[in-house]
Amino acid sequence: MQTELHTPSRVDLEFAPFKERVAKTDFKLLFSEVHQIFGRYRGTVRADDGAGVRLDDLIGFAEEHHARW
Repeated sequence: MQTELHTPSRVDLEFAPFKERVAKTDFKLLFSEVHQIFGRYRGTVRADDGAGVRLDDLIGFAEEHHARW
């Protein structure tokens, strides 16, 4: 799992996961698998004017979803 996100000069974040939630549904024709990772973001995000916003222990999540309909 990638735990760092970098966009040159705009986003420099580290994600420290603490919980994973998995949900699966398989009805053969319909399929869904979702992985949600909850954790804390730390780092800096820069606004359009260049001002930096420091994030320390901001709780959030990232998810991956595969589906067949």
